[in-house]
Amino acid sequence: MALINVILYLLCWSVIGFLAAKFLKVPKSLFSKLHKLTFNLILPIFILLSITQHFNMSFFIQNMGIAVAHIIFLSLGFFNLLLFNKNERKYAFTILSFQNSAYLPLPIILAMENNNEVLLLLFMFLVGFNLSMFTLGYWVLNRKSSLTKLLNPPLVSTLLAIAISIIPNVFPELHPTCIKDFISSIYPYLQLLRQVIRQILIPLILFIFGGTLAYSSKTKSLFKLSTHIKLALIKFIEFPIIIYLLFANSSKVVLTIMLLESIVPPAMNLILLPSKESDMQKISNLLLIQYLFFIVIVVPVVLLWSIYS
Repeated sequence: MALINVILYLLCWSVIGFLAAKFLKVPKSLFSKLHKLTFNLILPIFILLSITQHFNMSFFIQNMGIAVAHIIFLSLGFFNLLLFNKNERKYAFTILSFQNSAYLPLPIILAMENNNEVLLLLFMFLVGFNLSMFTLGYWVLNRKSSLTKLLNPPLVSTLLAIAISIIPNVFPELHPTCIKDFISSIYPYLQLLRQVIRQILIPLILFIFGGTLAYSSKTKSLFKLSTHIKLALIKFIEFPIIIYLLFANSSKVVLTIMLLESIVPPAMNLILLPSKESDMQKISNLLLIQYLFFIVIVVPVVLLWSIYS
């Protein structure tokens, strides 16, 4: 029942965003501004507060490999390119190799349980994801690099939070008593701020998601139906099976993160990568179809499994 509640909760806020765009005529510019606010400020603050307040040094060291786990998705995306024609390959690679990282996995995890270890792993995965997406991903689509794209707020916030959390353990002399006392005095307020942001962040992310879908290009597909079917089969069947086999013996939290990353469609942040309008439209079109497949097919399957398993 917990899983059903999570799925319904996610769908509810997504539907609200979609209806707000379609029937209340909330302008596309507002969703764009909300996305920038979330990506550039609210999500980075939440990452910073979550990691620094609940950092576990031994758990971090044991699971550092999660930061390079994105290499598995890069490899899976690369080896599936033979199924696509030459003109489709860069888009297929982008859709298959760069996962959602935080936008949908974060609400799912927070809605299901308050597991700080899962959050830490998710944010560690965010490091590898951002480094690969905004370097290799940007280059694949544009054939050039961009330092400004790479140094985005969520990545900077994640690295800063990990550094702040590690320094007292590695260099205790840089963390004197006065700093400890000051942090202790404001800790209750930081904890309250994190809880407030948490309650705002999930509905906001899903509201933006629903509104963005409503404004996505949907007059006709920019790719053949066979292309969308191949992407769906790879993303929703092949990937989770391979990831499960690879991580079946890992801890439950690692397996949870990797399965979520394998099955949830890529983040809307992929639209930030292309410098050409035509590439942006194609990425947006692929994302829309991926999410429709996910909502219409994958979500009901998960619900049925949850009910009858």
